[in-house]
Amino acid sequence: MRMIAAATAMAMAVAATPLAAIAAQPLPVRFSDRPMGFDGAWLGMSLAQWRAIPPPPQARSRCQAAAGGAASCDYDTRYGTVVLPAAYDLAGAYLARDPHYLFRSGALAEIRFRTSIDAYDPVTAMLTRRFGPATRLVRSQGPTPYGFIQHKVVATWTRPDGVVTLTDPSGRPDQMEIRLARR
Repeated sequence: MRMIAAATAMAMAVAATPLAAIAAQPLPVRFSDRPMGFDGAWLGMSLAQWRAIPPPPQARSRCQAAAGGAASCDYDTRYGTVVLPAAYDLAGAYLARDPHYLFRSGALAEIRFRTSIDAYDPVTAMLTRRFGPATRLVRSQGPTPYGFIQHKVVATWTRPDGVVTLTDPSGRPDQMEIRLARR
């Protein structure tokens, strides 16, 4: 009985914790605000500088040519013969999945990654702390191929050096995408 009372008290304390207090906790992945970037990579850095950043654990970097002379880079993680996209810790219980880095004219022009739609509140709070309030917020809804209505949010933070866009959900109904791009 004492165990049930303790578990109930703990659950009530967690439920009573305001979102702002949760969002204020330090997070393992950092968005840098000067210059704009993500976990050590910043917009405008060279490909050589990006390659010098230590990859996520057990991951290796790979780059391939993209349209218009650009280079598209990411990380993969090998587990024996299985190769998976890399992931970073993000907002505590969530992962920044499959980060991609696009280089144009030798400089990092775009960073994008996906995470769970459940990470919307902590990621939005983290972006707001770094870049201020969103400069644009668009809410919409539409039918899915499965016959139900899906709500969508696109939040944008615009700064002189770049734009951050959060799209929830992205192309997958269970994932949102975060994109940082040079202006």
